[in-house]
Amino acid sequence: MHLWDYDKKTIKRTTHTIRWQLERMIQFGTKGKKIKKALLVKHFPFLHLDPKKREFLKFLLWNK
Repeated sequence: MHLWDYDKKTIKRTTHTIRWQLERMIQFGTKGKKIKKALLVKHFPFLHLDPKKREFLKFLLWNK
């Protein structure tokens, strides 16, 4: 993931920043990196996503 407005080395790994990074990876792409399914499932209810992307991810994760 390419961070153009923050230095990745100075960001602390908190729950808030993990969710923020997941949201950005989903919205802007991952540059070929994969998102770990367990991490996405754990934080999914708390992510602020576009409704269409949320429904698509639900389908991929849980076949709903």
